[in-house]
Amino acid sequence: MKNITILIAFIAFYLFHNHNTLVASEFDLSSGNGLTQEEYFEKVLLIRDPLVVDNPLRTGLNPIRKITQTDDGGIMITTKFPHGRETGDSVVMDGVKGLSVPGFSNCNFLAEKIDELSFKLRHFRIRNFKVTKGIGEIVRGEFTPTLENEEENGFLLGVWTFGHLMGNMMGQDEVAGEFLKHWFSPWNVEQLVNGHKSDVRNTEKLEWPKDENNLMSLSKAPFRLLSIVNRIDLWKSDEKGVAPIDAGEGRFVFCLTGGFKSSEEDSYIRNEAHPIQFTVIFEYEQGAVSLRQLKSWVQRWDSLATTLGEDGKVGEEYLTHLDKQVTDHFTKRGRGEEKPNANLINQIRTNEIFLKHPWQMREFALSGKQDLIDSFLGKTELVAPQGTLKNKKQIGLWTTTTKANPDFNKFANSSFLSNWLHKRQALVGSDLPWQPPVWTVGPIANEPSTQSTFEFPELNNQEVAHKFGLMTCTGCHTKNTGTRFTMIKPRANFQKSGLSPFLIGKNSNSGDLAVRADIMNDLASDFGLRKQSDLGDANTMDFGGDDSMQFAPSNILTLPKPRRQNRVH
Repeated sequence: MKNITILIAFIAFYLFHNHNTLVASEFDLSSGNGLTQEEYFEKVLLIRDPLVVDNPLRTGLNPIRKITQTDDGGIMITTKFPHGRETGDSVVMDGVKGLSVPGFSNCNFLAEKIDELSFKLRHFRIRNFKVTKGIGEIVRGEFTPTLENEEENGFLLGVWTFGHLMGNMMGQDEVAGEFLKHWFSPWNVEQLVNGHKSDVRNTEKLEWPKDENNLMSLSKAPFRLLSIVNRIDLWKSDEKGVAPIDAGEGRFVFCLTGGFKSSEEDSYIRNEAHPIQFTVIFEYEQGAVSLRQLKSWVQRWDSLATTLGEDGKVGEEYLTHLDKQVTDHFTKRGRGEEKPNANLINQIRTNEIFLKHPWQMREFALSGKQDLIDSFLGKTELVAPQGTLKNKKQIGLWTTTTKANPDFNKFANSSFLSNWLHKRQALVGSDLPWQPPVWTVGPIANEPSTQSTFEFPELNNQEVAHKFGLMTCTGCHTKNTGTRFTMIKPRANFQKSGLSPFLIGKNSNSGDLAVRADIMNDLASDFGLRKQSDLGDANTMDFGGDDSMQFAPSNILTLPKPRRQNRVH
């Protein structure tokens, strides 16, 4: 009897002290299905399932079959295939001929759903001369039918296409092809940013289809979606730790392709061209300045796990939730009322070796030109030799500093940085926010080899040197993480992107995705979105999928402590 008592006590002790490890290995959906940690990575944190990133409705082009003027003077669009839009959803169209809307040079509007093939165009709501949330007035314009546009007339872009996301970053007076040319032309000339120079690359190598005006096509931009990424783990709080200042970021990762090629004849048109070693990542703010708003973001992402089919596979319920309840809330114009063009984009980053050796990362900000120049300490001369911006503040995608990455050509082996680190070892080793000296950061982050990182031979504590390198773009994408330049690999059509060892680790509990899952798990538990299964099984967890998406107030009174205050990317 004594031995049995000891055995029971040991089991109880084991379950209690290993509870956190066990619940991370398998989650229990409200439908009764089990979701392993690896599946949680795939379905909630870093989504790269071809059923999602190659979904025809959302990643393809839908030919516009008919444009008509309604009795109230509005414009109705009829598509060849179901458009998937609800009233209030964003629409971006391209290649449309014969449609004229006064004051508008591109076709980014809102939809008023009529049926699965038709919708009327509505304006974004304007308040105090700014685009804001809500639906505005009916779009009134003129449509002149011709023999050229009688049958099919341009495209409605899928909501997860490169072109749709880019269309929502533009002001209403911008011509899409000019906006794109303005973004890519600075690669071809030297940029001086914060006192540091870029090199010159050659964007003429891009196989970018042209539109009827010989401008870069928005609809047939040569890119393929690789992943949709949840980065709530990057959420930050104010200095007092009383309220959040954001809920991290939501991201879209693309790779460049060799032009735009499609063999589709009776379906949504998708890009089937071969992938190229050139990735682009759109990094959006997930706005949150209160516990309630932070909880809503955790709930939006975490609830994806409850929308899977009985076999754990992606279906329309999952896709609709990801589309309407998650990505729409950070990609649609009007979500970022106080930001340029009312768009929540924080930055766009590129990582490539296609235009020129070596591998190189750049960063771009959607900003007014002078506003960006004024934000730097060092001398800055931003040049865009091609492409015209029509707005007075010259809001466009301008070259900015690669955050937290000192100019590698100058500081790869620096006595100054070594001394700077020596004096701040405690800070660098903590979870408190810190950045390298702002004047050391320039417009490019070079990666000459897989062993590239910042070296500090004079520093006794090499663990601090490693943490510094991990914070930088150069170190994180090479030596400090064992990564071969890209975290998410370019892929062929209907193939799944590979991931770097840094993300997946040697096992499911050792990579960065495991840390992100742990942070999500803690937040979901703190906000009452997690509860022990009624079965009392320590290996499972209830997602609480019945919680309303109306964002009920948080049931905690204090803000959890952010765990990645010192992370930039």
